[in-house]
Amino acid sequence: MQITISKNPLIAEKHPSEWVPHPDGGEYLIAGIDRPSFQYMQSDYQQKEQAIRNSSIPITDDFVHQSNIEYSSLIGKYLVLGWRDIPIKLEYSEKNAADLMAYGKTANDESYGMKLALWVTNQASLIQIRANQKKDAVLGKLSSSTNTASDTQDLPITKKSKGKRSD
Repeated sequence: MQITISKNPLIAEKHPSEWVPHPDGGEYLIAGIDRPSFQYMQSDYQQKEQAIRNSSIPITDDFVHQSNIEYSSLIGKYLVLGWRDIPIKLEYSEKNAADLMAYGKTANDESYGMKLALWVTNQASLIQIRANQKKDAVLGKLSSSTNTASDTQDLPITKKSKGKRSD
């Protein structure tokens, strides 16, 4: 017997995202920076980078360039959820988003994709801030569960009463 469960990841994952117009044209559907899959992969990437820094592997310009490509690819794959009317004719997919951020170039800019990835990251941070503010406004700020000085001023306690209110 085989059981197949199919679900749309954008519907299943309840995480903030917004369509954001890009200065060069088109719009990108960008997830908030706290998207769990991005946070997981970013943490994994950072652990690998730290292990390399702690080893005796030399850090060369080529190494740094490859590292930038890998990180830009993560941004494209996990933070870009779609696009429309962008200047290039490229159908959206996770792979195309990852490749655009990692390898995207224009006639005048060899590192266009990496700059686009940086823009996406900035937008993802702003989206997350707005979503957190909306959530805080809806839920309200949680009050402290401990008494503050103003809470206890009305309840004088004497040694004799051992924690009971005196009248």
